[in-house]
Amino acid sequence: MLGATGAAELRLTRLLDFNGLLARINHAISVHDGEDALLQEICDLAARDAHLALAYVARPGADGQFRFIAATGRVQALDGVRISVDAADPLGRGSVGRCWRDGVAQFHDAYAAEATLQPWHAHARAHGLRSSAALPLRRGGVMWGVLAVYHEHEAVFDAELQRLLGQLALDVSRGLDRLELLGREKRSRALRESLLNNALVGIVMTRGRRIVDANAHFASMLGRDSPRELVGRETRALYPDDESFERVKALYRELHQTGSAQLTSAVLRTRAGAIINCDLSANMVREAGHRLVVWTVVDVTERDRLQKQVAYESLHDTLTGLANRRALRRELPRILARAQRHDRVAALGLIDLDDFKPVNDTFGHDAGDRLLCELAARLGARLRAGDLLVRLGGDEFVVVFEDLDPAHAVEQLEHALQRLGEAVAAPFMLGGRDAAEVSMTMGVALYPQDARDPDALIRQADAAMYQCKQRKHARVQWWGLVAPAAAASEPDPEPDGDAFDAAAQALLARAQRQIGSAGERFAEQFYAELERDASARAVLLTLTADERARLLRRQTAHLQFLLDPATSRDEIRQRARHLGLVHALTGVNGAWLSRAQSLYRRLLAEQLNHVALGARERLRTMFVADARLQEDVQVELEVQGTTTAAYLDLLAAPLPAPGARWVDVSEAALAELGALPGVPAVLLLRLRRDGVLAVERSAGPRAQALAELLQTPGREAVLDARSPRGQGASALAWRNLRIETSASLTQDPRYRGWFALAGAPATQGLRSSLSVPLVDAAGQAVGVLAFFGEWHNQFESPVMRQFARGVKSRWEQLWGLCSAPAAVIAQDEARAYRARLFDGGLRMHVQPIVDLHDGRLLKVEALARLEMPDGRIVPPAQFLPLLGSAELDRLFELGLEQSLEQLARWDAAGVSLELALNLAPCTLHDGCARSVDAALRRHTIAPPRLCLELLEGERIDTAEQQRELECLRALGVKLAMDDLGTGYSSLQRLSRLPFDAIKIDRSLLQQLSERPLPTLALLGAIVRMGRDVGVEIVVEGLEREAEIEVARALGADRGQGWAIARPMAADTLLDWHAARGAGDFDCGPRHALGALAWCWSARCDAGAPRDADALSAYLRGHAANEPQAAAWLARLERGDADPAQLQLWLLDRVQRL
Repeated sequence: MLGATGAAELRLTRLLDFNGLLARINHAISVHDGEDALLQEICDLAARDAHLALAYVARPGADGQFRFIAATGRVQALDGVRISVDAADPLGRGSVGRCWRDGVAQFHDAYAAEATLQPWHAHARAHGLRSSAALPLRRGGVMWGVLAVYHEHEAVFDAELQRLLGQLALDVSRGLDRLELLGREKRSRALRESLLNNALVGIVMTRGRRIVDANAHFASMLGRDSPRELVGRETRALYPDDESFERVKALYRELHQTGSAQLTSAVLRTRAGAIINCDLSANMVREAGHRLVVWTVVDVTERDRLQKQVAYESLHDTLTGLANRRALRRELPRILARAQRHDRVAALGLIDLDDFKPVNDTFGHDAGDRLLCELAARLGARLRAGDLLVRLGGDEFVVVFEDLDPAHAVEQLEHALQRLGEAVAAPFMLGGRDAAEVSMTMGVALYPQDARDPDALIRQADAAMYQCKQRKHARVQWWGLVAPAAAASEPDPEPDGDAFDAAAQALLARAQRQIGSAGERFAEQFYAELERDASARAVLLTLTADERARLLRRQTAHLQFLLDPATSRDEIRQRARHLGLVHALTGVNGAWLSRAQSLYRRLLAEQLNHVALGARERLRTMFVADARLQEDVQVELEVQGTTTAAYLDLLAAPLPAPGARWVDVSEAALAELGALPGVPAVLLLRLRRDGVLAVERSAGPRAQALAELLQTPGREAVLDARSPRGQGASALAWRNLRIETSASLTQDPRYRGWFALAGAPATQGLRSSLSVPLVDAAGQAVGVLAFFGEWHNQFESPVMRQFARGVKSRWEQLWGLCSAPAAVIAQDEARAYRARLFDGGLRMHVQPIVDLHDGRLLKVEALARLEMPDGRIVPPAQFLPLLGSAELDRLFELGLEQSLEQLARWDAAGVSLELALNLAPCTLHDGCARSVDAALRRHTIAPPRLCLELLEGERIDTAEQQRELECLRALGVKLAMDDLGTGYSSLQRLSRLPFDAIKIDRSLLQQLSERPLPTLALLGAIVRMGRDVGVEIVVEGLEREAEIEVARALGADRGQGWAIARPMAADTLLDWHAARGAGDFDCGPRHALGALAWCWSARCDAGAPRDADALSAYLRGHAANEPQAAAWLARLERGDADPAQLQLWLLDRVQRL
């Protein structure tokens, strides 16, 4: 046995050990981020540092049996041990089971002596376990597990160790909460990273012009290995120069004003120094009180390159890279204008190869093409930098010489042309040992000597070339000037040729067979080429075999249409606008158009070589064809740009003010989406309680028919994944919270049954779909925007994917900004409610408002009800949220008219009352006060008898609203702040606006029984404030007699609620009034809550009613049966009752009720 000193030392040692254990466990909690490792280390530390024989953590499974999830020490003692949570089971009556059920630590000084531990006595003896403690572990304040520790000695866990172990359990519970928080943060971070890194575009987040986060795609775009390389950098480092950075900086003003902004073709720099072009879309959000800008970055370098390529190829020959006839038409007038301006001479030479046709016939067209390319290079190398070399097509070229001296122009030309002629001096190698020799013939015309306009100059050069060819075998030089007689006979300059004039039509008529052949060859070659392009092939795969065959035929027919002599410019532009729209929506980009135009131009040029046309006619024919093709492509590109802008511009529209009505905002926003090109229908779907995705709103030309179909029983979309009707993109988007698309509804197996069920009329013209899930701030789905497209593949392109993400972000912002939407009501039912409301269905019920001092009926509040044709009454909570601002205006006018008419009837019956009527702040616009004044005059009602109660659901912050309030006050109409304690009914509103009354909302009364004194203090403060500023206080929502007593005790003026009267039809009010008496408003409280309010007011509120008999009456009513009430009555009558103690006694009674 230990002596007293030894026992004290042992106790001190244990205290030190357990204090050390507590410190080390807290350190472990701070460094661990895994649950299993932390719990195991806690057990290990307990055995090592506190010398405990056994420590374990246990949690019950689904079967109610505990599982040991961490253990250290004499763990053999746990072999075969069973512990239950069930108190009826002997295995559930031990310390661990009780600790779990009661949430209280259990300590046993002598394990073997505790009867409830009998099932485990043998195990304890066998392993030397003589005392124990079971400690509750909580997670989020809820029981989570039990930490059990055992010692080899008895009577170890004294009061001090119990306190330390209790603290240890609290610390471990906090550690579990910390792990939960870390886990949530980790999951949230992982989800965010997953969303970011799986995005098809770059996403970067900035704060204060510094990068705070980015996704892997953005890092990859910039040549970075990881987004971490970008975090913390200043955004200026992303741009190659200050000019590029300033373009993006200029967006911030718009970004701060509207919350979003876009910029096309911004220039960024990669790590390697390369330049990429990107379209930027920015949205500003708030995170932890800071402004965070989320940028969506789409690499459009290829798009911009292709657009430049289209522009380049429209002015350059695809074979040789030289300028083409279109470039000649553009540049020649400029060259001649410069010559005139500087008094210089220009010369135009038209070159035609001699003996070129045999090359093609002998060696093939590929060899001929090689010769032409080599010739172009040789010619270009022999010209000055300012000279222009053009390939007209086939074997025809044009050279334009600028800046010739008028006095020595011919001499300068002779020198230049001698050098140019050397281009054909050497043979042309055609591959292998094949070689060919050709010669050239050129006709040269001078400006201004031979002609003064471009067409005339070409005609003169063509004539000179013809004359030179005629003398081919006798000529001394390979070129010839215009004969003087030909120049003198040149007619006055003609206007520039038109691709649609009579001459152009005649040329096209002569070449119709070649045009048709070129079109057929083009369709075959071009679509074979598209099959080898992955993105193009994806689009083609959305078409059926019949649709692809029709597309091929339409392409051929389109080319013939463009070059049909009878086709006008307006007809081409009109069709091009349609094609540009289709191409923009289906992902056909400028590169495809460029490749198509280049291929067709080459094929047409080859075909025209077989037509008996002179050089000028062939040149003119190709010019006409080029002009028409370019007209088509240019309009298509313009329409593609405006179509893309129409989609993306919607995302940058200003957001509504906070508190706007969802019905107004969603209707306007959906109408904008429904007006987008190529969108026959867009639906807003919300989930009903029965699992149906109801159409709440729709827009677009075919939306009504589709909405009716989806509201037909048996055809609605449902959330249930097991149902065939739950397989569509919208149901999938709701369940997965991901944007879903269908590139081809007719080929998508998810829609085959639906199409068969729906039939052609409702689904005609619907070929693709996009479903965008909308989530709230808590991450819960609240709706789906379902788009239907007019074309296959409509929502698959990068631009459309960007649009879908932008729509999701914008609509989620709209949801967060708007006042709470109505419960989900199908579109047709909502329309029926609105139609009935304004077609004789409005009924104004009334609820009495009485004087709380004497019970007199002073006023009624008029409340809107909707009576359906079958007599069913629809409460306002169901139909008011469905009304837009204009409909609320009309409802107010109708309600005011009915209510004033009823007020006049009561006047005629000898009952004079005031009227209260709700007024939505959105109705406070120009004309509201005039409308109220006119209604009062019509019914000869004095303005002070009308009190307008401003609803709390919207802001009042415009100058127009303030003016209307002032006009109403000037009329003499009273104003009340409705529902103080909710929405926008705040002290700030009270201080800014001229209210005559305050209505305390029911929500402030609901805590009277649970938290009486704080609630009394709050209510009392409001009543005192009203008394101080001179406004009337009305307490609404009085549903119990005790609450009426509270309102009277606190000094409120008027009361309203079911405890006084429920809302009733207006024509029944007089009967109710006649049947009721004065009530018990003149007597003291009969309920403990009312008595407590009287007592609290007497002690705390000098301005509250003072009725010494009120409390005596309450106590007297209970004295006969309750001795304590009798005792307090006696003290009160003697005058020695302690008010504070009486209040505590009454508080206890309230809390026990």
